[in-house]
Amino acid sequence: YKKANDDLQKSKDEVDNLRKEQITLKDESERLKSGNKTLELTNAKLIADNDQLTTQNSTLSESNEKLANDNKSLTENNKTLTQNNDKLTNDNKELESRNEHLREGIVAMREGDIVFRAGEILASGVIQGNRDADEIVKDIDAMAEIATANISRRIGDSGDGSVWIYQPELKEAVQTISESKQPMVLRITAAGNLMRGEPVRTSLELYKNSTIYNKEEFITARTYELQEKFNAEQLLQDFLNEVNHAAVTKGVLADPITGAVGVMEVSQFYQLVDAISKAKGMIILTAYARDATEVIGPLRLNIKLEQTKNYNS
Repeated sequence: YKKANDDLQKSKDEVDNLRKEQITLKDESERLKSGNKTLELTNAKLIADNDQLTTQNSTLSESNEKLANDNKSLTENNKTLTQNNDKLTNDNKELESRNEHLREGIVAMREGDIVFRAGEILASGVIQGNRDADEIVKDIDAMAEIATANISRRIGDSGDGSVWIYQPELKEAVQTISESKQPMVLRITAAGNLMRGEPVRTSLELYKNSTIYNKEEFITARTYELQEKFNAEQLLQDFLNEVNHAAVTKGVLADPITGAVGVMEVSQFYQLVDAISKAKGMIILTAYARDATEVIGPLRLNIKLEQTKNYNS
């Protein structure tokens, strides 16, 4: 009986041990499951981090490629700027060369070597249109003789004063005049700066002629409020510039060198300066054409000064 009881007790102990081992294995299994879950979470986080790093790497690659393209663009821009700078340098050298030629031209002019400036009128006149070409050629020849005489007076015996007219230009001018239903203004001008002793090359300028102002026709007027101190001569010159602009706008040909169209006697000019200098307060200057004036000009002026009543004496 005792032996059976010991065996039973031994069996119970073994069962208890097995239960303990089972509990231990269960706890270990739970621990392993928990660890496995932790590893899965860690692995998922690593996968997410890896994806983020992959995205960042892709972004960095794109940024690097953009920087490389930007650098290439900057290099090309720098190359273009260098080329532009070289061009500007060359242009500057060319401008300096031109300025030097201009300075030389000015010096030559001051020294009297240039006898006629480019565009300066050598002779001008009105030629009737709608006629035979031979008659028109005779009129142009006569005008060329006047130009020759004007040149000879300027250069004296220092060179050939005869003018040289480009024949195709002459032919075109003759045809234009012959086909015109109205008179034409012809100007023979210097084709370039004429140096003393050089051939006198010319250009022909044609304009349709007509009456621009009738005798005593109003041109323009201007009111001035005179200050306590003013320059009467400058004031009159400013007004004459306005008259000149009005006449040119209406069609009177200006001198290609001076830009002037009006003619005023010196005595008339200074009489007006004296009258203006004695005036006070508000004055009105009015310009009229002294005579009928055509496109060819010149515009001879009559200028009237009126003192308004509203001034302090």
